[in-house]
Amino acid sequence: MHANIALTRKCVAGGKVRCFNHTDRESIGICKACGKGICSECAVDLGYALSCHGDHEKRVASNEALVIRATRVQDTAGRIKYAAPVFFGFMGVFFAAWGFIQHGSDKYLAVMGFGFLGFALVLLFANQRIYRRQKSDA
Repeated sequence: MHANIALTRKCVAGGKVRCFNHTDRESIGICKACGKGICSECAVDLGYALSCHGDHEKRVASNEALVIRATRVQDTAGRIKYAAPVFFGFMGVFFAAWGFIQHGSDKYLAVMGFGFLGFALVLLFANQRIYRRQKSDA
């Protein structure tokens, strides 16, 4: 542990971050995988981040791919926020209309239809509130 503290002091000597592998050189950036200072000889520029040579290149690339996929999922979720309310609203109209068309003792379908419509409204307002809050947090 004492060796790590001494090495850390060498890497931050004089208020400037030094390369972790070459303590006599100033770093040009920090590896996105391990957080260590790296010089131009140790650094690999991936276009969106710097990393150390070797396994860290793969780790940084896979992390970037995860971020891109998560962003796509969030964008897709924003576009389909009305899918469930529309579905339940359609089912509500269908069952309510079917219940009224029957004219018999089957008013249960009409009640179920109004239940679906009510649930559709609850989902609609809940989704709007959730997505409004997410936009304000971003």
